[in-house]
Amino acid sequence: MKKIHICFVLGTVALFLGWLPKIRAHHVYWFLDNDFAHFYLTGKLISTGLDPYSVNLDALYGEEGFTPSFPIPSAGAPPALGLLWALFSPLPPLWAFLAWTGFQVGALLLGTVILMRSLGLRQSGDYLASVLFGALAPLGMFMHIRYGQTQALMFLMLVGGLVLMQREGRWAWRAGAVLWGLATSLKLFTFPLLFVALRYRGRG
Repeated sequence: MKKIHICFVLGTVALFLGWLPKIRAHHVYWFLDNDFAHFYLTGKLISTGLDPYSVNLDALYGEEGFTPSFPIPSAGAPPALGLLWALFSPLPPLWAFLAWTGFQVGALLLGTVILMRSLGLRQSGDYLASVLFGALAPLGMFMHIRYGQTQALMFLMLVGGLVLMQREGRWAWRAGAVLWGLATSLKLFTFPLLFVALRYRGRG
């Protein structure tokens, strides 16, 4: 079995190396491009007390050293996501990108561990390592990191909310529902899951 795990890890590394040419970064620093630049500026405007939805972002990209391929002229993220980004905006763009990337990878790993535990899967070191390598290997995950997206955090919140709502007790259900509600405030596409949460309401 250990040999299978080693082969799986080697396979995911090979998959990653195969994806590298497809990433096609225009420059070494991914944080200078597109989504991250948009999120960073949104958070910075909020942290300075300005309304990001009424400010033209085009002129601000150059001031922070961003060179987006397709500049987003105005803030489009939900207010809650902008508030979350305001926590990172005091940092210079590069350090904000590194901190956000670490935050996202940590969320992915923690969510994976919670999911494995809830499914009753083994969590030995080699097995866990192979699963985590598999979660990080796909091209979609590396594109997620490159553009500073939030889906890894969403994954943690949704998995954590589901696990809590499956437990007995009203506080567990409420905590899980709050997590799903917060996830919806960050990305509106999770809104239908709030109706799913009502299935577990009787446990409260």
